[in-house]
Amino acid sequence: MSKLLISISSLDDLSLKADGYVLGYEKYTLFASSYFSYEEVKSIKDKNIYILLNALIHEKDIDDALKEVDRLIELGVNFIVQDFGLLTYLLSKVSHDKVLFFPYTYICNVDELEAYYERCGVSINISNELTLEEMKEVLSKGHGIVNFFGYTPIYQSYRKIVSLFEEHKELSLPNKLSLKENTREDKCPIFENEYGTVILRSYPSSYLEDYEYIKGAEYLFVDSFNLEHDLFIKIVEMASLVIENKLSREEVLKKYDEMGFVSHNGFKYKGTVLRK
Repeated sequence: MSKLLISISSLDDLSLKADGYVLGYEKYTLFASSYFSYEEVKSIKDKNIYILLNALIHEKDIDDALKEVDRLIELGVNFIVQDFGLLTYLLSKVSHDKVLFFPYTYICNVDELEAYYERCGVSINISNELTLEEMKEVLSKGHGIVNFFGYTPIYQSYRKIVSLFEEHKELSLPNKLSLKENTREDKCPIFENEYGTVILRSYPSSYLEDYEYIKGAEYLFVDSFNLEHDLFIKIVEMASLVIENKLSREEVLKKYDEMGFVSHNGFKYKGTVLRK
């Protein structure tokens, strides 16, 4: 059975039912719903905690980043990382079952997943820019992670794109921003902090109603980033029931209708001639 991971926005969310709790951290987290301090992490007892270190580490920050990771290792927490160098360092320090690799949209086929798994031996997040059949195939050999519900980053940079634009155009922009292409109506949220910039898909992706295709995943991740908290709570409750086969596809869609939430197909049925 797949394990459920949820990212939390406050320590109160630790009361929710899940197999693991993902926390943004005060350092080396590019995007998360909240950024917890070292002392807050240290205060958590009897919970399976994953520290989300999804920033891409600058050359100048490597030594400080490794020192911070060493402090966290002493707390006995697990890690979710995007930077491959940081992944390699962690695997030299802790057992492989304490680390997850999140390259987000990078892993797109079985061979890629197998190659990375052979290299690092940890569970790896696969792209949700795949059709359902492709996701099922990629997950067929196990050790995959799926974004069960939440926003997907479609662009990342460790450059501060918003700040550079403000400086170039001599503007002062509001904190909440979105990007709209000339040819589309979608508005994609943009976020920036000291570690860079991320642009999200314009809507959260849901695979709760598609569990039949992704039940081969080792982990299913519900991400609270950019979600209304009430919606996040409902999704976490539904996710547990889906994994336990207590909520069917039809029942998920009915609950969505009752909540007023519209589930987008995204790439679920969009094949491409470039994929085989």
